[in-house]
Amino acid sequence: MSKRACDLALAGLGLALTWPLLLVIALLVRLDSPGPVLFRHERVGKDGRPFRILKFRSMVEHADRLGPRLTQKRDPRITRIGQLLRWLKLDELPQLINVLRGDMSLVGPRPEDPHFVRFYSPEQRRVLSVRPGVVGPSQILGRDELERYPDDVADYERYYVEHILPEKLATDLRYVQSYGLRGDLTLIFAGLAVTLLGAFKGRWLRLNRRRLALLAFDTAASLAVYHLASGLKFEWAYDRETVGYLAIGSLLILLVRPPIFVYCGLYQHTFRYLGTTEFRAICRAVALGSLVVAGMALLLGFGSHSRLVFLLDGALLVLVLFGSRVALETRLERRGRRRDQQRRAVLIVGVDDTAAELVRTMAAQDGLAYEPQGFLDDDPGKRGVSIHGIPVRGCVKDLALVAAMAPVHLVLILVPLVASTAVGQVVAFCRSRRIEYRLVPTLERLLRGPSVLPELDAVEAAEPGRAGPRDGEADGGGRGAGAPAGGRTGASRGSRAEAPWVLVTGGAGFVGSHVVRKLLARGRRVRVVDSYLYGSHGLQDVLGHPGVEVIRGDIRHLGTMVRATRDVDVVIALAALVGDPACELDLDETVSTNREATRLLAEVCRRSGVRRLVFASSCSVYGANSELVLNEGSWLNPVSLYASTRIESEEVLLRQRDRFCVTILRLATVFGLSRRMRLDLLVNTFTAHAFFHERVRVFGGGQWRPNVHVQDAAEAFVLVAAEAPEAKVRGEIFNVGDDGLNRTVRDVAHLVQGVLPGTAIELAEQVGDARDYRVSFAKIRHVLGFRPRFAIEDGIREVVGACRAGEIRDATDPLYSNVAYLRAHGFPETSPRVRSTPVAAAS
Repeated sequence: MSKRACDLALAGLGLALTWPLLLVIALLVRLDSPGPVLFRHERVGKDGRPFRILKFRSMVEHADRLGPRLTQKRDPRITRIGQLLRWLKLDELPQLINVLRGDMSLVGPRPEDPHFVRFYSPEQRRVLSVRPGVVGPSQILGRDELERYPDDVADYERYYVEHILPEKLATDLRYVQSYGLRGDLTLIFAGLAVTLLGAFKGRWLRLNRRRLALLAFDTAASLAVYHLASGLKFEWAYDRETVGYLAIGSLLILLVRPPIFVYCGLYQHTFRYLGTTEFRAICRAVALGSLVVAGMALLLGFGSHSRLVFLLDGALLVLVLFGSRVALETRLERRGRRRDQQRRAVLIVGVDDTAAELVRTMAAQDGLAYEPQGFLDDDPGKRGVSIHGIPVRGCVKDLALVAAMAPVHLVLILVPLVASTAVGQVVAFCRSRRIEYRLVPTLERLLRGPSVLPELDAVEAAEPGRAGPRDGEADGGGRGAGAPAGGRTGASRGSRAEAPWVLVTGGAGFVGSHVVRKLLARGRRVRVVDSYLYGSHGLQDVLGHPGVEVIRGDIRHLGTMVRATRDVDVVIALAALVGDPACELDLDETVSTNREATRLLAEVCRRSGVRRLVFASSCSVYGANSELVLNEGSWLNPVSLYASTRIESEEVLLRQRDRFCVTILRLATVFGLSRRMRLDLLVNTFTAHAFFHERVRVFGGGQWRPNVHVQDAAEAFVLVAAEAPEAKVRGEIFNVGDDGLNRTVRDVAHLVQGVLPGTAIELAEQVGDARDYRVSFAKIRHVLGFRPRFAIEDGIREVVGACRAGEIRDATDPLYSNVAYLRAHGFPETSPRVRSTPVAAAS
């Protein structure tokens, strides 16, 4: 049997067997992104004749116009369904049509782009003496070709021509010299094995075992629900035809539902934040899967399959999938409550939307040490009702009775929802019983009424021994009769006719102090919210600038954030407790600062008409995952509380992308010089130790870290916030850094040694740090044209220069380390009545 006859027979058989799968893939490609289903591109065939190769499109439309000719590692042009098709090599299936046309063979050298054929030597051009193949020997030996590129390669095409292409051609030439029918059949089976087995890696399986377990459960549930729906329809009495339906339906479910579940993002959500978004995703996944299964059953000749079974199956499956996630969320909540045995009972006086949101938040967050116990409200129509499962226990005069029946540790009074006379009664009762209380302005009052509530001022004035400014007030004493509310320093608040403000939370921090200066240099008016937890020196030289306004306050304080966002067009959110060790000091502080404050920020921005929000996240969300170079679409594997709160905050904000422009910037590990200096970051730490102690101690050393200079990080925020077109950044996540700055810890130590040659490097066994990840920064480079200007050596020289100039005198000063400073000084209390803590400026 000739090679051509074998090609025709097997290609025809393959198309006959896979045509339902081809239709499903075509539909998914069309639904996933705009553009044609098939990708056609010129390749060089037998004897140098060009032809058009066919593939399922796996990239965005016109991808060749948006970036380089070659696909790069974690290429942002690849679509969601395209990633799956490439992973399983299903995008190559249309090439069976090329085989039938005679352009290709089933087995042979892979066809090359004419651009690269120009670089073939006369000897290498011998590979063109045979038809190119769907399966090739070089393809089997190098399934993960992209992983062969160094992480710091700048020119993919040049590296491909100089290093990868010669190896591929050498393998293909050996095939041309000795190919035969038996060898081709062996290569076909080897190609199938490599495609199936090479798609899974042991480390990937370990890192994603929980998601895979949930996928397995969902698949099993799909089968069980389908059989349950069939049993209910046929009353468990099956004839031979029904058994055939069940067998085909079960097979289709196993083939169709799992990839659709993955495609619809069912395994990217966090159980602790189940809501309408997750429910809609489940509904979409189930509906799409049911349509595909029903359509394929019809195409296979099972048109008489009961439609009612599909309807029952879809409705029941939505309930099972969402119900199972609710059960897991409840289990996690109970586990969190067992870990926290000192939750404080909260009673809320006044019932409205603000009260309902408070209860929902307290009930959902394990890390908060507060648990809602009930409401009091004088409206008779609200007696006996429940809000998110929490009952209205009576009216205000019943406070003493309710407090006697069960312990009450905190009373929240909604102002002005509660009448002034009732507020006085509640406050007097709380003071007499030494119960902590707080006056909570309703969101409606803050947005429409005066910025400072008269009831709050009256109560504060009556409190004996009150000291220090309230949150949101300026330093330097109280507010005079004519002073503006809100504690702003610097420029006075402009009129609405002036250019809108850019709000920077954490503007006195390590990155924030650079962001503020860069915005000012571009002529923007900048408002800063910062608690000065680590001091105000990050902004000292710009406080008198006419374009700067500073609010010293807490991003968890509703009144502060409402005032801060007035007349604001863009928000750059940098404020957070930063760093794994610092976040581990106090769970409550970390959760409230890094997660709950983000919820508040999202709501305030939405109601205040903010147009764009840029949020500072971290590449540490990728965690322990060094075998791959990760991009923005990679699965996340956080190994610290800090990284977990960044992921949760990202999810909170991205849910608002339809209301205003939200962009997430995941920063690499930042280094370099700043007015709010930090020496607890990898490059800066090694540099300071080398300068003052002439040695660097490296734990492990093989762990990968992405890095970015603080100036480049600040430039990325300004680019996205003030210059990038909204269409390019809305709802997007960008890694911020450079591929060439992915370095191991040991590499960084040697770079420091290169700048300070007398440095000794001490290697020690790695302890206590599971972070190990490499990151691709191709997306921000291709989409926004962002390229960092500073190398790691530049940052090392900066820090060395500051040490030599005496600007840094003692590297052990707690001021240079977030965790050391907080251990030395603690989290400051604002007042005996209010337990909230000022947040750290973003480091």
